[in-house]
Amino acid sequence: MKKTIIITLVLASFFSSCSSQLEIEAVFRGDVPLKFSLTSIEFTEGDTRSMTLSLIKQPSADVTVNLTATDLTEIEIQPSTIFFTPDNYSSPQTIQVMAINDCSADGTANLNISLSSVESTDTEFSSIQNLDIPVTVNDSSDSNPNIIFYAPSEIITSELGTTSFFKAKLSCPPLPDNNVIVPLENSDNAEAVLDKSSILFTSSNYNDYQTVTITGLSDCMLDNDKDYTIRTRNVYTELVTGSVEPLDERFNRYHDTNTMAAGESRRYTSITGKNLNVAVENDLVLNVPIGGMNMELDYLTSHPDEFLSFSLSLSCPIIAPLYFSFMSTGNFAEVINTPSGNNFITFDSGTWSTPQSVLMRLNQTMATEPALLPASPYEISIYESTADNINPQPINPSTYSEKILNVNLYVIQ
Repeated sequence: MKKTIIITLVLASFFSSCSSQLEIEAVFRGDVPLKFSLTSIEFTEGDTRSMTLSLIKQPSADVTVNLTATDLTEIEIQPSTIFFTPDNYSSPQTIQVMAINDCSADGTANLNISLSSVESTDTEFSSIQNLDIPVTVNDSSDSNPNIIFYAPSEIITSELGTTSFFKAKLSCPPLPDNNVIVPLENSDNAEAVLDKSSILFTSSNYNDYQTVTITGLSDCMLDNDKDYTIRTRNVYTELVTGSVEPLDERFNRYHDTNTMAAGESRRYTSITGKNLNVAVENDLVLNVPIGGMNMELDYLTSHPDEFLSFSLSLSCPIIAPLYFSFMSTGNFAEVINTPSGNNFITFDSGTWSTPQSVLMRLNQTMATEPALLPASPYEISIYESTADNINPQPINPSTYSEKILNVNLYVIQ
């Protein structure tokens, strides 16, 4: 159902006042409205339209709206699942509708965007059924395939290592035995890093979105938020080794870069992200085994050595060397191996980010005397030290966050 809502605005000043009317079209069903910003869509293959969805009435519980189309070979909806809560129900959620270039002259397609379901424990919303938005997709005069990109409305990472993403796929398959490679380029690798340098498409996975994860990096400086740009460059095709099939030249036109706002889809693209500055200072990065620090001592056997292994690195670059040593509760555990061969580890300007492994074992005197064993769990503490490891001191909490390893001790007697 479509209704026109007329709102009268009254503008007043010290001298005069006037009024005007604003008409807003909303699409909703029955007494429980869902409001779309568009009542119909018409576009050409390869194009994208944005619309928003919001709830007019506050629900008593979370609401999940699932969208579909009567012909998903003609359009794609991103995202197709939209979530609302009682707090954000009136905030418009952006939806991208993309007309797929199917690389064939198949005429105009008429279809509908519709609700596949509405999920909620609020029965007023879960009872909503059909709600259609007519869509017309005009055939494109360009029979070449498109590279379809999708990005969220904002690409935001931070120096705490938070992530974002974008994804891409092809509108139609490459020729047999042809691989399509989409290289990726980041304008500032000091602010963010991609989990892949290129995307590979084949005739088997061309229609599957390939996701690229973007992770924010810390530069250990109190600076401003920094923008970075991710571009596709010089897309190319290559034949599978030994193939005699012809090379698919249709993708070679994607050698330039076209600006794309986040939340839009284009054939080729640059995407701008923002890495949020955080007051991050140098700290120790501790890596422990999956499952935690565990040690088993069996006094029913011949007392085999029990070992613990973990590693440390620094989160930011340094100029002068730093040294760290280790001490356990009651000296129960002792260091037997580090990269330097000593009972402490060293970081310098070239190794600050490289994890330094530490191997510890039971103190052999205590390992033969059950009465000397500490309570479980016991602790291994990290100390700031010097090159000669004389008089190490507990870590200053104003310099590094406290790092204590809790070791679970399992004793069989």
